[in-house]
Amino acid sequence: MKKVIWIGPVINEKFLSDFSAVSPAANKWQLSFLNILLNKNVTIKNISYLSDSYFPAGKLFPLYKREAFGLSVFVRYINFPIFREFSLSVSIFLSSLKFKNYDTVITYNNPIYHKIPAFLLKVLCNLKWINIVADNYDTKGPDSTIYLSFYYFKNSIRKRKFHLDGGMYNANKTFNKSKSEKIILLYAGMINEWTGIIEFTDLFHKLKYTDFQNIELHIYGKGKSELISNLAAIDDRIKFKGFVPKDELESSMNNCFAFVNPRPINIRTGENNFPSKLLYYLPFGKPVISTITAGLSPDYRDVLIPFNGSLNHLSTIFFNITNLSKNEIKEMSNKIDAFVKENTWEVKVSNFLKFYEKSI
Repeated sequence: MKKVIWIGPVINEKFLSDFSAVSPAANKWQLSFLNILLNKNVTIKNISYLSDSYFPAGKLFPLYKREAFGLSVFVRYINFPIFREFSLSVSIFLSSLKFKNYDTVITYNNPIYHKIPAFLLKVLCNLKWINIVADNYDTKGPDSTIYLSFYYFKNSIRKRKFHLDGGMYNANKTFNKSKSEKIILLYAGMINEWTGIIEFTDLFHKLKYTDFQNIELHIYGKGKSELISNLAAIDDRIKFKGFVPKDELESSMNNCFAFVNPRPINIRTGENNFPSKLLYYLPFGKPVISTITAGLSPDYRDVLIPFNGSLNHLSTIFFNITNLSKNEIKEMSNKIDAFVKENTWEVKVSNFLKFYEKSI
């Protein structure tokens, strides 16, 4: 793999707050993979576009005009049902043709406007096609498939398949806890039913105030929830922060006691997903209260505090974490640190490249 066409929407991280339809997690994941490839002297051309809601909720002709990832080419499309799929397929393919001398095309997820250009590049230009299944269904045609979900990887019938949920992100961590301080639990991610934070906030509010008045839940991320807003208005333990600048979020992550990943266990298509917020949380070396979903690799279970989604279990977890000794906290942090060092982006992408070179 020397020259790669990467098909997927990638924008400059500092402008994420301006584009509500862009997933910060997907954007960060792609940038991290791309940067490791660049570090390994792989030539990259990213064929990108600005994700947006269908017109009239979104723009009719979305186009990203800000400072971009340096190797991106942004294409135009007609943002209307049916027209979007057709126009993006054509625009992406025509832009990709300028790099038909490359050896590999990688698609991040496989909507039809990724699949058609990749398939044509494979057939007409003899490029190898690698498809990354992040949070949708598998597809036929790629020469190799990367799965973020461990469940999907384990049950896939593809001959050339690889599990790569992602590498750990860098963090400048601090870990200070005293009995007199508030115990802050932090959630960072999308605010919607798929992430479980709405239901988790409701459970948190139902915990007896006098038993856990020293625990606060701080919620960061894109999206709106009337229920969370209402609960934050009547329960001073709940702080709804919304989407904030990166520096502010990192400062809050440094100052919190623990993180929460409450992704629903039995939600429809949940087995196809990997909770990528764990890649942000774990490098801080702090406890992570997390559901254990099907898409999660068993490797993570030793570094998480399992949560089964019930009110009684949440109460038990809160009681336990408030009574952790300094030695127990240090032991937990050391175990997480060791896990993080073994699962960096450099390690994960390097392992994939070794697999890929052997499989072609």
